[in-house]
Amino acid sequence: MDIQKSFNYVFEDESWISKLGIGAVTAIVPILNFAWAGYTLGIIRNVIERQLRPLPSWDDLGKYFMDGLCVWLAGALYALPGMVLFFIPFLFLLLPALSNNSDVQGVLLAVGGVLFFVLLMLWLLYILLLSFLLPAVRLNYVRYNTFTACFKIKEIIQIVTANIGRYLTAWGISIGGYLLVSIAFSIVSAVFGWIPCIGWLFLLLLAPIGWLAMVWVAAFSAHLFGQVLEPEQAY
Repeated sequence: MDIQKSFNYVFEDESWISKLGIGAVTAIVPILNFAWAGYTLGIIRNVIERQLRPLPSWDDLGKYFMDGLCVWLAGALYALPGMVLFFIPFLFLLLPALSNNSDVQGVLLAVGGVLFFVLLMLWLLYILLLSFLLPAVRLNYVRYNTFTACFKIKEIIQIVTANIGRYLTAWGISIGGYLLVSIAFSIVSAVFGWIPCIGWLFLLLLAPIGWLAMVWVAAFSAHLFGQVLEPEQAY
């Protein structure tokens, strides 16, 4: 896996400023941001096809929108069990209200607390697992360009297991990239945000740069995951 290539390829494109600029605008606009998600799939597709310039042009906004919408819907369906696991624990905290007896309330509160903790841990595990597998869902969508491909569980798991080294590398570095940009912006905000007027003006000017950095990380991540599949695995 060529990590340095993933880091640099954006800047090798003569039109990278306009391409990422359009990406930054689409990514921040509700509904239209589906097109940005689809655009990153285009990056993955170009890397798999070994295009010299993996950054796609923005000449097919409709396709990017539909691609992004498909993977978003798939992600939302995968997230439904997690949503259930998130809300159910809070119901157990209401158990003491089922009885007027203080002793019974104490028992119900203890039971509810344990169940709350257990289900909350299950929710956290599910979210972690989902964050790990969703890139493979995106890769399988790129392979077939169909919504149903997002739910071919056996093939999705095979993508991970057959390319575990590259997949773990792409996943770990991508998570690290998003965290690094978020932490850096948070630190800068904490340092300058307390300064009256000037600090807030500085942060206002810095916000577009921070957002562009996030867009670049998404493009960087897409290139990394595009390297996960060998060409013979993709088609």
